[in-house]
Amino acid sequence: MPNKQKCALCAVEYAPTELSHIVPKFVYRWLKATSATKFMRFGPKMNQRAQDGIKDYFLCEACEDSFEKHESKFASDIFTPFVQDNCHTADYGEYMLKFAVSVSWRVLAYAQENGLLHHFRGRHAVAVTDTLAIWRDYLLNKTHEIGNHEIHLLPMSGVIDHSSAGVPENINRYLRRAIEINVGVANTGAFTYCKLGPMIFIGLIHYPELAHWQKTKINKSGQFPLLLRRNSWISSLCGAGGWLNLNRNCQSASWKTSKYHTRRTSTASSSRIHTKHF
Repeated sequence: MPNKQKCALCAVEYAPTELSHIVPKFVYRWLKATSATKFMRFGPKMNQRAQDGIKDYFLCEACEDSFEKHESKFASDIFTPFVQDNCHTADYGEYMLKFAVSVSWRVLAYAQENGLLHHFRGRHAVAVTDTLAIWRDYLLNKTHEIGNHEIHLLPMSGVIDHSSAGVPENINRYLRRAIEINVGVANTGAFTYCKLGPMIFIGLIHYPELAHWQKTKINKSGQFPLLLRRNSWISSLCGAGGWLNLNRNCQSASWKTSKYHTRRTSTASSSRIHTKHF
């Protein structure tokens, strides 16, 4: 444990006493509670059971408490009801945007701090700095807008016909059960990717074609699941200019234990989490 360090968010010097989760803890609780054996396994150590996800000395107590407030609200009003019933709808307030920005900021800030953004160069490297600053100021209530660095949400329900969409056979298992974080960049854009079970959060670092995203943007208030049309989110995910196709052409962060997804089978000894490469 370091003696003192600066909080990654507010830059106040503090003496760390506990580790901060990069992916919110409630997601791991859900994953274990709905798994066959209540354990998880991470890709690099498939034979070793794990009880928790990635943690680091990252935030001071005040910032941790601030994030926890938005996490608790999102978990109780949106996440938990949705994983129990995919027909769940709810009106949301700014807590949802705060939560989405906090998750996306953590993914990007953690990647930068751990030297995982070597593939970002030129305008995309500049965009990382700008994005972190804008998201940080928003989380610290120094600004009320995040500009073009929007957060988009794709809630997964139903079934995709993998034979016609040209995606892996296990795509539905991945979409409904996976936990994964990543940062990607291509000529056409740069983004954070945070998948919390059946919910995918895309944070825009540099993405000129904002019109590509239809009815997926998280605002300060609105209705979950964002009044999505089924064809709209499938197009965003699998279409000709969609997420999966963009992701095939991008370079992603070289995560070690922080890029993973889960697979659940009735005969498995645990929920197995392994590296997912795009």
